[in-house]
Amino acid sequence: MASNNNSERKGFTITWIIENFKYSTYRYGDVLGSPTFIVDTMEETKWSFSLCRTFFDGDNFEDGFVIRLARLPDRNGPSSITIDWECALLAADGCVAGQSNLTEGEFTNQHRVGLKFFDLKYGISAVFLNGNLTVRCKMWKCFGGINNDGYCTARTHIGVGKKSSIWSIRNFSTLEKGNELTNMIKSTLNHKPIVTLKFSVTGEDEMLRISFISSDSEVESRCYFSIKLSVLDSNGEAVTCGEAEVCFCDGEKESECLLTLTKKEIMRKKSQYLRDDVLSLLYECNFSTGLVYGEIENTNYGWIPPQTANACLSDLNLAENAATKNSSAPSILKRDIEWMLHENVLCDVKLRTRAETFPAHWFILSARSPVFRAMFQSDGEEKAQDCIDIEDVDADTARRMLLYMYTDACGDLQWESASKLYAAADKYQILSLKEECSSFLKTDLDTVNACDALMIADLHNDEHLKSATSVFILKYHKVIFNSDVWKRLIQTNGQLIFETMLLKFKD
Repeated sequence: MASNNNSERKGFTITWIIENFKYSTYRYGDVLGSPTFIVDTMEETKWSFSLCRTFFDGDNFEDGFVIRLARLPDRNGPSSITIDWECALLAADGCVAGQSNLTEGEFTNQHRVGLKFFDLKYGISAVFLNGNLTVRCKMWKCFGGINNDGYCTARTHIGVGKKSSIWSIRNFSTLEKGNELTNMIKSTLNHKPIVTLKFSVTGEDEMLRISFISSDSEVESRCYFSIKLSVLDSNGEAVTCGEAEVCFCDGEKESECLLTLTKKEIMRKKSQYLRDDVLSLLYECNFSTGLVYGEIENTNYGWIPPQTANACLSDLNLAENAATKNSSAPSILKRDIEWMLHENVLCDVKLRTRAETFPAHWFILSARSPVFRAMFQSDGEEKAQDCIDIEDVDADTARRMLLYMYTDACGDLQWESASKLYAAADKYQILSLKEECSSFLKTDLDTVNACDALMIADLHNDEHLKSATSVFILKYHKVIFNSDVWKRLIQTNGQLIFETMLLKFKD
């Protein structure tokens, strides 16, 4: 029988991280499956999760999820095993978005059981914080003891395409109500249309409206689409004037948003916003690509991984309370520390690139980077007054790296800046920054940069990025295998090509 006191019981915890779930094309009723995992301490039984977003059919319809824990066929496991299990949905910040009660269940070989419904206690926005979703489950064997706790992390990545461009609205002053200008956004991967933008003037106040119309393609029409709109002023600075998030699912084909700038306001300030009667509209959009891959990252028995130690299921409620208490404190702390960096307050060390020198604080550098910490520990306090030469890092990368060490933020990334920052983070062992850049590179993969990403992953021994890039290359091999960069890679790194092709044959 299930017990509510499990603090003394040894069990197994599986954490399933779904990156970019916000951009999933899975509609209500569709199922997303996790990578399979084997629990050695439960007689080598094989398991998996599946997740389905649904409406709970009760007195009222509620947005929520159904999670199924399934035992899969295995060779070594018993015909039947009884476990207690409980699970929770966590947002990207670790807060509990939905939690289940402890349940006892009998799982037979080749038999799938275990359904749990989660209503979203903080609403859908809490689950999609940063676009990610985490499912965590803890299992205990009901009959027979387990000597060591076990922990496993699985990760599923949902592909997101990114595209930005400037849309030049010519003869803006003569644009009349009822007239529509169109611009089609196409996928970089296969040049298929994703969304059509329509620009028009509407209403007595001459509001500027952008309509979004989804593609007729079966895949692209099931798409989560977000866009940020800005007008470029005479200095080339982007003035944000609109943002929208649209889910083209279940027959929905069109949406719209109104810009915060009106035609009248732009005409009043035409010297600021118009050049030769041209309005430069910058759009930056993210959209679903349909690419999904998953992997088991690590499994540990007998010790608690650092990322798990403070987030065990028995402490979920404590974590939730801590997250809501003094919620403004971290942002204030980051603001004050960033101010000390930018204002050069009590800085006692300098990082010197070939083009620029940056003042910093040796204490912050030591806390964030084992490499810098080793420098200061070996050379003594007097070293803190010197310049540290980092000539292999350009000024922009050094600036972003410093900003991250002080604030956990590195600004808006593009492929080139993320690649350089990734290399710097790896050299100075800022692992959280390396992981963030790696995640960006995986998300921003396209047929042009995939080979570069593969070489970067191989150079820095990043198996997760390497695996994700290999899967991507094999998915779009018809385009990539005919590219010049792939042909050069064959000549310069045959082993890397062999490993990628071997993965195709393994599949």
